[in-house]
Amino acid sequence: LAGDCRRYRDFTLPVRISAAPSSAVTVAVSVDPASTARNGVDFSLLTPTLTFPAGSAAPQNVTVRVYEDQAIEPDRVAYLNLAVTSGSATLAANRSQYALWIRDNDFFPPEVVLYQQDFEAGAGGFTQVTVAAGPNQWVRGTAAPLTGFSLYITNNTSGTPPPFAYTTTSTSRVAAVSPAISTVGATDLVLAFDVVVGGEYGSPTLQDFGRLFYSTTSATSGFQPVIGCAWTNNTCVLASMLRSQSLYGYPNAVRRIYVSLPSATWNQPNLWLAWRWDNDADGNGTQPPIAIDNIVLYGRKTPAIETALATTTVYLGPGDSLYAYSSADGDLMVCLVNTGSGDYGCTQVQIDRTGTNAQALRPGHVSAQYVTDKTFLITPTNAISSPYHITLYYTNAEVSGYETTTSQSWNTAPYVVKTAGSIASEFTAPTPTYQMSAVRAVGAYGTTGRWIWGQFGSFSGFAAGAPPPLAIPPIRSNATDQAPQERFFVVSPFAAQLVLWAGEPVHTLRLRTLAGALVWEQAGSYPSGLHQLLMPDLPAGIYLVEAYDAAGLLIGRQKALHLP
Repeated sequence: LAGDCRRYRDFTLPVRISAAPSSAVTVAVSVDPASTARNGVDFSLLTPTLTFPAGSAAPQNVTVRVYEDQAIEPDRVAYLNLAVTSGSATLAANRSQYALWIRDNDFFPPEVVLYQQDFEAGAGGFTQVTVAAGPNQWVRGTAAPLTGFSLYITNNTSGTPPPFAYTTTSTSRVAAVSPAISTVGATDLVLAFDVVVGGEYGSPTLQDFGRLFYSTTSATSGFQPVIGCAWTNNTCVLASMLRSQSLYGYPNAVRRIYVSLPSATWNQPNLWLAWRWDNDADGNGTQPPIAIDNIVLYGRKTPAIETALATTTVYLGPGDSLYAYSSADGDLMVCLVNTGSGDYGCTQVQIDRTGTNAQALRPGHVSAQYVTDKTFLITPTNAISSPYHITLYYTNAEVSGYETTTSQSWNTAPYVVKTAGSIASEFTAPTPTYQMSAVRAVGAYGTTGRWIWGQFGSFSGFAAGAPPPLAIPPIRSNATDQAPQERFFVVSPFAAQLVLWAGEPVHTLRLRTLAGALVWEQAGSYPSGLHQLLMPDLPAGIYLVEAYDAAGLLIGRQKALHLP
């Protein structure tokens, strides 16, 4: 999509008129506010007006563009309202609204293609296993009604091309077996393929028919049924196949079959798939036999953590949750959760620095204050402010290097650190721009890595680390030309008690997150001097402590780290 990072598909929804109108009829199409799908984000209505010309009963099409993104979200529905705005026509009862459901197809772990074959470049390593020899054999050719080359049964392998037909007077039982496929690390396998198939049914059994098997043993043995009955059977009852997956009885239709493979096929170093054709010699049967094409095996596979310089572009709309993977190798970079209503649009996610140690964020920082070598740079198209959560992923080697260099524990020390530009540019920035997430969480990513979580309101550079909190100078100063004196100081870090010193009387104390949300407030009369205040239960993080005078003017503001 020009100027947009989203793929899309346009759907046409026909609207029909019962008779040709004597004058043109205009119908307005609008999106109902009750829709859960978001116009412009999940879909776009491209035809807000339909016109039925005078004298024509031809249907008119509503075109809806549905966008493909990486957000993991619930299924959504778009309600499209129809209203006659001019002309002598009325809407039929219960026909004023169309419901378009948009199903989500994003998951974690993500769905990946483990194997695919369209036979255009060759037989793709397929071999034939013969159970009962006969004239009917598997062959790669172009005679089947599928696009280009496919794999099919023929009774003349030397034909030009081999015909898509079988001999019904001689028994043949043959299987086309795929090359070995690795499914290591993959679960929830789904196999899809195109098929055309005829055959013979003599109630209650199938006599000329196809079947689908798998084996994790070898390309010649150990086959277990997926569609149809056991390998040792020569006939199957029709009920052994679901109608939607039937490998019998659709001689004039090209169908796309989807079948979930059993868990025994998951996480296997070798998986063989076998399409078997059986026919008896009774002389009966409906041509053609079986042809298969466009085989795709999908699975859900936990991705590795990216360690190289990498980039990808994702669409981060309002309320979207998504994982960003390297466009080069599919490895995991970050997770983003937009908790606000802002639309960041197409957002570039980069790993812009790599390494397995830690280094200074600013001149003068000591090793315990360093940030990770590996850093991230996130640049949205729409430079807005909208709250979000971010999770950065690090390998065990990257975490171990950070801990060794800083002598800090990943479990307790680092926060997600954000800078105004890239993390690398912060070292030479004239003034510090970095901030740390007000809250933090860490955890394990399987057995191969760790993650760290934070929240902010805009995007730029990110790393993990524990640089010293920035001291913000007092807001007010004396009414003189002299430099301001220290009027407010907070001891950091703090736990159950907040300790502060005020250089003048304080009327109100407030505690905010770095995003500005008020989490605690206490009013009273606090004379100048040292004060200790009991605090409520708060998540660990960095907060802003603010002091106000009786007139409501800000005396001072300071960041303080809370460690429960």
